[in-house]
Amino acid sequence: MGSLSSAVAACLFSETLEQEKCMNIIPNDSKWYRYVDEYLLILHKDINISDILSRLKQVHPKIHLTVEHEVNGSLRFLDTVIIRENRSVKFKVYRKPTHKDDYVHYFSAHDKKTNTGVVMGFYPRALRICSPEFLNDELHHGTKIFEKLGFPAGLLSATLKKTESRKGEE
Repeated sequence: MGSLSSAVAACLFSETLEQEKCMNIIPNDSKWYRYVDEYLLILHKDINISDILSRLKQVHPKIHLTVEHEVNGSLRFLDTVIIRENRSVKFKVYRKPTHKDDYVHYFSAHDKKTNTGVVMGFYPRALRICSPEFLNDELHHGTKIFEKLGFPAGLLSATLKKTESRKGEE
């Protein structure tokens, strides 16, 4: 990992393994999602997860799989918490316990484009990930963080409005 082609190579490798080997192991009524080299597998509750994992680990000697189980109806996947409620799912942003909300300060030596780019990345992420009931808390969280880091309230407000106006364009 590290070169520009690493993600492409990882995707191609993973896709080949999925098509040739993994899909024969995963039950037909299961859901399999992948982002580069991260997988989300949704199985029926009666499936023996240990057996599936054991068989998947034998697909290739360089593949090292770990499992994260649902806890109290929620599962962390990438930077998202997936919350299962009855037969539907909701989403919110996940931050590791060690996350410090330590972004670039507005008065740092970075150029203005870099400073505002950090904010421009935060709000769309919240809008893409969060279910409606979690969105306002996430946006408020971001605004508080960036205000503490010296960002002008007007800039934050304008950035949020610009982001919200583009929401339907993605």
